[in-house]
Amino acid sequence: MEVHIRNVPERGTENVLRKFLKPHLSALSILDVHTEKPRGSRFANLTFLSIDDANKFLTNHGMHVNAFFRL
Repeated sequence: MEVHIRNVPERGTENVLRKFLKPHLSALSILDVHTEKPRGSRFANLTFLSIDDANKFLTNHGMHVNAFFRL
């Protein structure tokens, strides 16, 4: 599952973002995540191997996935 992050500093690198997120992901026991932050962009993407991990992250740090999918 892919999660989009906005308001990331333009000059920030993918490596800096990964280091910033590491303690937050570790606290949630999330080990498998791919970080992508294009150069000069104010957006980043996190790709989670597990939907459960993505939901855990969104529940604690953002919008829950069910907010997007109304059945």
